[in-house]
Amino acid sequence: MELLEDLLAELNRRVDVALYINVPDVELLARITGRRSCPSCGAVYHVATQPPRTEGVCDACGAALVQREDDGEKVVRERLKVYRKHTAPLLKLYESRGILREADGAVKPDEVFKRLREAMGSVSK
Repeated sequence: MELLEDLLAELNRRVDVALYINVPDVELLARITGRRSCPSCGAVYHVATQPPRTEGVCDACGAALVQREDDGEKVVRERLKVYRKHTAPLLKLYESRGILREADGAVKPDEVFKRLREAMGSVSK
């Protein structure tokens, strides 16, 4: 935390607002581990929310879809563990400064965006 503060001070900048998109771990796991991508054309799918017409096959080019190694459950759980240890403590810091704004991220993307805009609107200048 001090490193960020020092860097910002050196640049004569400061954090005015910190946005936190709160998503339960179970939802994050489902979202990330369900992603599939096409190694040929780069198209991205999700097994539950945006599946291809034919399971495991890219709609655009017909290549076999893959799950990225870093989207596997074991890797995602480790990433969450690292987040809780190294990044989550910033939430308490920003909350104590009165600059933390939280939005429920377990809703549809357009609703998350709306809630973030509302949160930004509550920032006093």
